Amino acid sequence: MEKRLATAKSLQGMRREARDALISIAVFILGMFIIIVSNGAIVFLYSQAFNVDLLQATIETTKIVLIVNELVFLGLTILFVTKVFKMKVTDLGLSSVKLRRNIVLGLFLGVAGYLVGTVFTVILNLFIPIEVPEWFLRALTATSPLDLLILLALTWILVGPCEEIFFRGFVQGSFARWKGSTVGVAVGAVIFGFAHLNPELWFRTPGAILLGLIYGAVYKWRKSLIPVMVAHALNDTIAFALAFLLAG
Repeated sequence: MEKRLATAKSLQGMRREARDALISIAVFILGMFIIIVSNGAIVFLYSQAFNVDLLQATIETTKIVLIVNELVFLGLTILFVTKVFKMKVTDLGLSSVKLRRNIVLGLFLGVAGYLVGTVFTVILNLFIPIEVPEWFLRALTATSPLDLLILLALTWILVGPCEEIFFRGFVQGSFARWKGSTVGVAVGAVIFGFAHLNPELWFRTPGAILLGLIYGAVYKWRKSLIPVMVAHALNDTIAFALAFLLAG
C-alpha cells in the first residue's frame, strides 16, 4: 500500500513538473505577444502624437519600450510562480546567502561575458558579414551623460534582474525540475536567444544563446540569480558606455 502511494505521488510530481515546464514556454509566448503588441502600440501612438515617422518614433521610445518589456517579464513570472506553481519568487534563487561572493563572481562574469560575446561576434562576422542597422545604433547610444545614466539605471534596476528572473529562474528552473539541470540550461539559453530574435538583428540571437549557456551554467552551479543578474547588467553597461564614448 505504501509503495503504491509513493509511486502515485512520484507520478503526480512528474506530471506537475512537466506541466510547469510547458507552462513556462506558454508564458514566454504570451509575454512575447504582449511585448510585440504593446511595443507596436507605443511606437504608433508616439508617432501620431509627435508627428514623426515610425522609425524615429522607434528610436525615441526606446526607454519606454524597455521598461514595458521588462515589467511584462517580471509581472508574468510573479503571477505564474506564485499563483500557479505555488512557490515564492525568492525560491528561484533570490537569496542573500554568500551575497558578496556572488556579486564579485557576477562582476567577473560580466566582463568575461562581454569579451566572449565580442570575440564570438567578430568570428561570426568573418563568415557572415554583419551590418548593424543605423536605427538600432541610434536607439541604444546615449546622447548625453544624463541619457547614459538613465540607460544604466534601467539596466541595473530592470533589465538584468527581470530577464534573469524570467529566463534563468522561471524557464530554466522549470525545465531543470522536470528533465534535469543540463536540459534546463539548454532550454533557458535557447529561449533567451529567441527573445532577441529579429530579422535585422539576427546576429544577436546566437550571441544571446551563448551568453545564456554561460549564465545558465553559473546559475546551475551557484543556485543563485545574483551573479547572473549582476553579470547581465554589467555586460549591457559596458556596451552602452562604449557606444556612448565611441559616438562622442
